[in-house]
Amino acid sequence: MNTPNHHQIANYLTDYVLSELVKYVKEDTNCSIEQAMERVYNSPLMTALQDEEGELYVQSPAYLYELMERGERGGREDKPDRVETLSSAMPPLQG
Repeated sequence: MNTPNHHQIANYLTDYVLSELVKYVKEDTNCSIEQAMERVYNSPLMTALQDEEGELYVQSPAYLYELMERGERGGREDKPDRVETLSSAMPPLQG
């Protein structure tokens, strides 16, 4: 079995992140999948995600969604943060 190279891993992770971002937009705005895809693919975040050297694709989709949302709101925090919402829903780690 061949080990995937960096480019293949980056493509896989980018595809995963994009699918999650589209899902988040669709859920949060009750729009069609086409509208959600258009919003994600036309966002400034898309260019940053495609830069393999930046490795933004290794961040969680929830974190990247918040970056995208904040960018669209001009940095304002006028709605709950998905990362915080997801974090608060998770049980504490047992050590």
